[in-house]
Amino acid sequence: MLIAKAIILQIYWFYAVSYGPKLPLMAVAIPCLILLALNYKVYTPKVSPGRYVLVIILFALYGLVQDYLFLKFGVLSYHQPGLPIWINTLFWIFVAYYGDIFNKLVTFSKIIQVIVGGLGGVMAYFGGARLGSITPGELPLFISGVFISWALFFPLSLWLWYESPLGEKK
Repeated sequence: MLIAKAIILQIYWFYAVSYGPKLPLMAVAIPCLILLALNYKVYTPKVSPGRYVLVIILFALYGLVQDYLFLKFGVLSYHQPGLPIWINTLFWIFVAYYGDIFNKLVTFSKIIQVIVGGLGGVMAYFGGARLGSITPGELPLFISGVFISWALFFPLSLWLWYESPLGEKK
């Protein structure tokens, strides 16, 4: 069942990255929200609905700040004016990996989490570039910018989901 979930999430990534720049926001956001609702209902992560939504919002905010900084410093461009919300839906859907698929990663050392996050981020953004939805800036800046951002985000996101008391009743 987790393999099917991972495949569905990757299909969404491909859909959002391939078609997100060309489609209206709702054509990307609505499937994402449906998948998030189904994930909560079917896989029943061990967090309250309030915490689930709060984590989605915090991931989205991180993504908006990251995308703004990427644009400002020339890490990459998105082929459209302003911040592309379609790419931010990838931060929303990322929440669906927590509570089951990423369970083992929380037990790894922080340095392994940093490396996994940085390398995974770079590979995903290179995938987006190959599909034509983003254009990298100068290669060293692109690689280092994406690596650093995701090296920070991934361990922070694991802590937020698995260890932080944020949003839970005491």
